[in-house]
Amino acid sequence: MAEPMYIGRLPDDGGPLLGEADRLTTHGVVIGMTGSGKTGLSITLLEELVLAGVPILALDPKGDLSNLALLFPEFRPADFAPWVDAGEAYREGITVSALAEEMAGRWEAGLARHDMSGDRVRALRDRMELTVYTPGAASGRPIDVVAALGRPPADVLADDEARAELAAGSVGSLLGLAGVEADPLRSPEHLVTAQIVERAWLAGEDLDLESLILRIVDPPFAKVGVFPVDRFWRPDDRMDLAMSLNSVIASPSFAGWAAGEPLDPGALLERRPDGRTPVTVFHLAHLDEGERQFFASMLLGRLLAWSRRQPGTSALRALLFLDEAFGYLPPHPRNPPTKKPLLTLMKQARAVGVGVLLATQNPVDLDYKALSNAGTWFVGRLSTEQDVQRVSDGLRQAGAGGADVVARISGLQPRQFVLRDVEEERPVLFGSRWAMSFLRGPVTRDELKRLPGAGPAPAAPTAARAEVPAARAPAAPAAASPLPVDDDTSPRPPEPPGGAGAWFLDARAVFADRMAGVFEPAAEPARDDGAVAHRPALYARVGLRFDEDRVGYVKDEEHHLVLFPLDERMPDAPQRFAPEPEDLATRPPEGARFAMLPGLLDEPAEVRAARKRLVEHIWRTETRGRWTCPPLRLHGRADESRQEFESRCRDAAQDAADAKLEKVAATWERKLDRVRERIRRKQSQLEQLEDRLKGERTQELVNGAELLMSFFAKKRRRSLRSAAARRKATAGVASRVRAAEDDLEVLEQDLADLQLEAEAARDEVEAGAEAALDQIVEKEVRLEKNDIDLRGFGLLWVPVTRRL
Repeated sequence: MAEPMYIGRLPDDGGPLLGEADRLTTHGVVIGMTGSGKTGLSITLLEELVLAGVPILALDPKGDLSNLALLFPEFRPADFAPWVDAGEAYREGITVSALAEEMAGRWEAGLARHDMSGDRVRALRDRMELTVYTPGAASGRPIDVVAALGRPPADVLADDEARAELAAGSVGSLLGLAGVEADPLRSPEHLVTAQIVERAWLAGEDLDLESLILRIVDPPFAKVGVFPVDRFWRPDDRMDLAMSLNSVIASPSFAGWAAGEPLDPGALLERRPDGRTPVTVFHLAHLDEGERQFFASMLLGRLLAWSRRQPGTSALRALLFLDEAFGYLPPHPRNPPTKKPLLTLMKQARAVGVGVLLATQNPVDLDYKALSNAGTWFVGRLSTEQDVQRVSDGLRQAGAGGADVVARISGLQPRQFVLRDVEEERPVLFGSRWAMSFLRGPVTRDELKRLPGAGPAPAAPTAARAEVPAARAPAAPAAASPLPVDDDTSPRPPEPPGGAGAWFLDARAVFADRMAGVFEPAAEPARDDGAVAHRPALYARVGLRFDEDRVGYVKDEEHHLVLFPLDERMPDAPQRFAPEPEDLATRPPEGARFAMLPGLLDEPAEVRAARKRLVEHIWRTETRGRWTCPPLRLHGRADESRQEFESRCRDAAQDAADAKLEKVAATWERKLDRVRERIRRKQSQLEQLEDRLKGERTQELVNGAELLMSFFAKKRRRSLRSAAARRKATAGVASRVRAAEDDLEVLEQDLADLQLEAEAARDEVEAGAEAALDQIVEKEVRLEKNDIDLRGFGLLWVPVTRRL
């Protein structure tokens, strides 16, 4: 088990605050205004994750995270000197060397106060492999982002949803770099370009920008949906986008995006053979906002695709850290290209151990759905009451309460934080520990060259891709040889009856794995004459469309079917096999021998009947399963597994629950506010009555004194009447006070009851969302006759003689 993370110290007894790295699989946020210590806490969290062996990808818009390289375990002033602020030394009237000596002493003392020494700093330095990339800038350590448009791995290509999501994210990033705001669901720019990218990938191509631009001008397909492509997106508009993209790649600065190592999250996160933990920092301070969005969305799309291929785990496999998250995950209705992959990571990646940690100055920078998916909150000083309320609302959405946190935030000092974990009952107030890294502030691009791991690196060889099998060369003609006298074969194949087609299976492929063993039982030993005997089979290439238009389910398939062997009776059912195009020829190979057609298939009427029976068999037996969830009105997509559909339903149920919870919260908050206002007014009335009662009692004491004096002044009767009246008045006010107290008690009970009812209403919404997932069922999708497209039908001549 990994050592616990040392996060900070508790204020009460000064004891350490420890945490588990695996808690961050449910993601986290660090919130605090400028000067709150947010950056320092973020870096200490990254330090602890490195010691726990967790690989990290970090987006660094300001340049602070490069401070992770500044680890000086010997606390030598000479190590600090290149990184101290010469301007600060000048302002203080001391030399740079003196300031470096002061910083070295301060860092050693600060670590000692938190029970750390140079040994722990050295352990961090030895365990971490830090690499700092400068995307879009060849002067630092570049990374090739353009190559990320290349074909993804085979498992991503095979997953329709993952492939479409990756293509859409890549296109959105590229359009953003060209200054084009495009809606992924409606924009012709986005839809057509994404389709171009997907088709290229499926064709086995590694698409480059030049090819993409040319295909935008002249798309390799005629229609988009049911409309001609020229009507859906006018040629002039396509040329405008092509020119915009061409201007981007023609810019001298664009070379920085196409240089360096490939953008491959899997390789960047892979633990090193020597046991060091990889920490990859992407320094973005030199980029403008559009360029940052371009790079971040490209990275996030590939990280999401990588995470989908990982097996499930409850341990923290890797962490994505985003410093200064403003603009990357904004609330509705803003929708930058980084938002969807980030939200998807926060909703789904926890199942495979990928955590997301966000840091921001202001909670309004983040979408509610992101806040509600964060299980760990580090809340520092906030600048406004609105920010405090936003944090409270976000905690309540995450199921971690909020009122107890709000009470602690207002009095926070710099480097003090409130930790709220959804799995713990109460929030924890703590002070962040001293960072082992020297926090000198943002590192400039020129200074990066002096950092270990940030300078230019030799280009890494591109990972080899699976090669597309080359077409086979035609089979060499077999040498003619004498035939046995009793041989039942002929050198020429019989004519197919009724004009049916004829194909010839390649002898080198007949017993290959892709034939699924269909022809293996009919194999015959090698002949003395060296010839290859062929036996007839009934072959069909059939296209099937399983569709239910009302729910958007369309699944197109193509199968190769064969009825074999053909002896005295036709096989009951066809078998599937998977030939490659070059496996099937339309001309007989030279030197082959062909058997006679069986009696059940030598007449045209028999061939037509066999064709009809085959279509009937397909229509009766071929069905596909489609998942559906009636309460959510969601329907499965083609090739969507139960697990994938359930995940989509869970997200939809959570979204619906979030929307209902917002309405429920608003409704009950209005009711609660009305009762609170009545309580406030009643409390005010009670205070006034209590003040009045106090005055009445004071006056009663005065009257008592006057009554005593009246005995001596012989005015007893009038004084007695006055005292009685005063006592009666006091009693009346006291009675009103008791009544007001009773009313207040009733109102407070009403408030408590309403709060319980509000909580029950929220629980009911959440229970309803969970119950919907229990009603997922599988529906059968059947074929209609016109859904069966017989694209080829006839005889297949199968070489059954083994060659050895």
